[in-house]
Amino acid sequence: MQTKCPGCEKILRLPDNAGGKRIKCSACNHAFIIPLEKEVGENKTFQESSPKDHQSLLHCIASAKADIESSLKDRDEAMELVDSFFQMFLERAENQEIPTEQQEEYREIAQKIFELQKRFPLLSGIRDVLNQCETALQR
Repeated sequence: MQTKCPGCEKILRLPDNAGGKRIKCSACNHAFIIPLEKEVGENKTFQESSPKDHQSLLHCIASAKADIESSLKDRDEAMELVDSFFQMFLERAENQEIPTEQQEEYREIAQKIFELQKRFPLLSGIRDVLNQCETALQR
């Protein structure tokens, strides 16, 4: 079986039973779900999984949720570290015992860290959507 990575468009060779499974591209590390394979005469074509294929969809959702939970844990740890740096530079910027020029430099660094914090991905929103999909399929 072959499929094209949606991230970098590299052609990937996969086992014939890879349809419906989540993989990462070996070239660009983009994670995606392999479309299910459907026999059409002697030719094989790929189709996205249909709502009738609940088990496959539920499996894909569970896999994606596990990846998101892991990423959320990593993100939370990173945010704690970044927040500690923010607090440290903010405290130094307010220290009246150091030169004003250095205080300003610390304020600028604290502002850059604050801007960085706003860029962390909102994975919890994606998790909520996956939960909705899972609930809808289980009805």
